[in-house]
Amino acid sequence: MDSIQFRLFFLVMSIVLCSTAKAAQGSAMNLMYEFQIDQLMEPSEEQLKLEQDGYVFIYDGLKDSDIQLALDRYQDRMGSMMFINVVWTDETGKPLVDPYSGQPVTDDDC
Repeated sequence: MDSIQFRLFFLVMSIVLCSTAKAAQGSAMNLMYEFQIDQLMEPSEEQLKLEQDGYVFIYDGLKDSDIQLALDRYQDRMGSMMFINVVWTDETGKPLVDPYSGQPVTDDDC
């Protein structure tokens, strides 16, 4: 199993863990977040090759501050990045929370 297949398998397994066990939700989400940050900030040679071949990687639930850092750092890779469910943060990088729902404020992907 090559590196990209392993990472995709890991991502799918993280999602499965999130949906099957409420107790594991926090740690699985943290794993998925860290996995995506690693993909974004320290891509493997295989991922860079796929990006050069036109593949687009979709990142889900990252903080706006992480995205801005990546876009500033990797302008040449911007065409291979798509971001959904972006979590908005304050000036310290802490996620904004909706006062009514208590949930992090995310964009609506429109």
